[in-house]
Amino acid sequence: MSVDERLLVLLQCPDCGADVVQLESSIVCTACNRRYPIRDGIPDMRVYSNADHSSELNETQARYEQELHDAEARSDYERFVVRVFGTKTHAVASGWSRDILDASCETVLDYGCGTGQLSRVLSRTISPLFAFDISELSLRQNIEQNGVLGVLGNALFLPFRAGAFDAVCINGVLHHIVDLNRASAEIARVASRLVFVSEGVPRGRPSLARALSYPECSESPYTLRTSSYGVPFSFLMCSAPRWDAFWGSIRRKESRIAVSMSAPLLPTTWFPSWVPRDSCSEDARCGPT
Repeated sequence: MSVDERLLVLLQCPDCGADVVQLESSIVCTACNRRYPIRDGIPDMRVYSNADHSSELNETQARYEQELHDAEARSDYERFVVRVFGTKTHAVASGWSRDILDASCETVLDYGCGTGQLSRVLSRTISPLFAFDISELSLRQNIEQNGVLGVLGNALFLPFRAGAFDAVCINGVLHHIVDLNRASAEIARVASRLVFVSEGVPRGRPSLARALSYPECSESPYTLRTSSYGVPFSFLMCSAPRWDAFWGSIRRKESRIAVSMSAPLLPTTWFPSWVPRDSCSEDARCGPT
């Protein structure tokens, strides 16, 4: 089954960054010749390291999240999420949709789309809507229910060309990511104009409970047992960058991008969905302070 041409032209090899082409049932890199399988129309372009970056912890964390969300896609977790966050997600996504249309954005990415909480709203007014996730079962559900053009990928190694998307929409994803510095670099690379974010832990970090479920992690004194990781657990997790530093890192990398954040749980008091970059101070405090 072939990949939609509208998605194919936005893809690049997440390993070496070169162009890709479709050959039969694979996406193939034109430079390193790495082959990425196409599974029932969905390119599987998940990588966990490349020549420029390798981290055992990042790989362990990514594979854990992949398995966790595959399992959740099989359960009634979707109904739980809709019940708890559905009203907020609908309100925030509706605001983003209006701003995306007002800004005449043509290419829009649902970043870490999951089973489609955000896509369900965005796809009503935005077509085509592009999406990626690390969980195959979650992404497949989103494609089937909301008609997005999806690819399997890792947030730390996005399989998209530089500047591929006018707008990138991120709803409740960043708290799953340990390496926010690398994630912000990838977001800045693929976004050309706008980044929208709604996050449940705006001043927080990946939860300690989640982190402690990763293999080879001990609770006290918050260190990784495997010496090959080589760094204290508290350095990697408990001292993760604050979100305002996250915004700053995006803006330092790509000053053309406007970033904003929606307050996580209070739809009636969320921050403006689109904050022009000129209104952000030099320390980029575009999110809650």
